[in-house]
Amino acid sequence: PRDRRTLGTTLWGHEIAPPAPPKHWREPIQSAFRSLGPNLHALNPTTHALLTLWQKYKDYRLVVMPGSHMLPMSIAEFQKLQIKHLEGVIDMMLQEWHHECHVVMRKHQRASKISDDAESFWNWIATLMSQQLIGLTL
Repeated sequence: PRDRRTLGTTLWGHEIAPPAPPKHWREPIQSAFRSLGPNLHALNPTTHALLTLWQKYKDYRLVVMPGSHMLPMSIAEFQKLQIKHLEGVIDMMLQEWHHECHVVMRKHQRASKISDDAESFWNWIATLMSQQLIGLTL
């Protein structure tokens, strides 16, 4: 409590609000806010596009649980079901997701003028895509 009085705070983490800016600042602040909205990106546009694309694939899993109508089933049948499902997901990821990612990256590379030797950027993209694929196992 004594520290709060010393620091001028009423609750932990909540400071007294600063005074309002002068009224003649209002229009320049609003103008800056309006111009920043469409131009300020928290993520690189390529990263954003890849994350948006992933929404289409995020619910796939490498393992499928048999429905109640399939039970009981033998271990051999279960294994066959898993292999068939796994092959289908892998084919889809290689054929569709990989191709769509490639299209997104090439499109944004040209638009953003990202060079092929921007190693840290491409490492980040590889890490993102790896994490997405790892998510299929969870």
